[in-house]
Amino acid sequence: MVHVRGGWFEMGNGNGLIFEKPAHKVQINDFYMGKYSVTRESFREFIEETGYQTDAEKGEGAFVVTPDYRLAQKSDACWLNPYFAQSHHHPVVCVSWNDAIAYCNWLSRKEGLTPVYTIKRKTVRADFSANGYRLPTEAEWEYAARCGEKGYKFSWGDGAPDGMRGGNIADEMLKRTIPKWPWKVWEGYDDGHTYTSPVGSFEPNELGLYDMTGNVWEWCWDWYSVGYYKKSPQRNPQGPSGGNSRVIRGGSWFNELEFVRTTYRIHGTPGFSYFTIGFRLARNF
Repeated sequence: MVHVRGGWFEMGNGNGLIFEKPAHKVQINDFYMGKYSVTRESFREFIEETGYQTDAEKGEGAFVVTPDYRLAQKSDACWLNPYFAQSHHHPVVCVSWNDAIAYCNWLSRKEGLTPVYTIKRKTVRADFSANGYRLPTEAEWEYAARCGEKGYKFSWGDGAPDGMRGGNIADEMLKRTIPKWPWKVWEGYDDGHTYTSPVGSFEPNELGLYDMTGNVWEWCWDWYSVGYYKKSPQRNPQGPSGGNSRVIRGGSWFNELEFVRTTYRIHGTPGFSYFTIGFRLARNF
């Protein structure tokens, strides 16, 4: 875990899309953030110790890219089978928000900490005063990705990626490996990876955090709302009180320039499992 010193920053993007507006001042307290996304190795330990079944395994499978380059839900797709090769040191994918919450509680108990989350009748409540592991709030995530008050466009800075000072995004390597790739790539950049890369393959940002831009999208705690920024509290916002889907941040190996900006937001229902979505841990300082 990396100690992220709190402060004020401008959250959102006044020149961005409607769900990135308005830009607004937010203050964040000190907190800890996982240096890396949670890996397959760590997630495997959780599964083996608890016998937990992910939402994809219990349900109709995860969404993946099929061999004919279609996005489809496949019954055999899950964290063990995202339809591309991974090693233990790659970030886990095809995990839902619910799965991430279960992992946080497991690791908290394993280390003798007080779990943040209470789950009753599929309703998750959070005690943010507890000392256990949790998902970062959306504001914490953006603050950490943008290197605090520096407000970078990408986790490495405002310019184009350059070798190790960059991230794993859709690029020339992807297009070269899969010539029929039907989606956009970041032209002129080669990150050396077609799909996910082992965590820590690129230089960390100025706060010491790896892969905050690209590799995999990451779940946040907050419910998602397009208009939340207009009424967000200034100090340590935790998102709307309810909703249908949870915030996801950071972009992935699958995404080009537009989608990997530090202010870009997507969302998914708590049970949604996707081949580019993982998560990262946070804790109170």
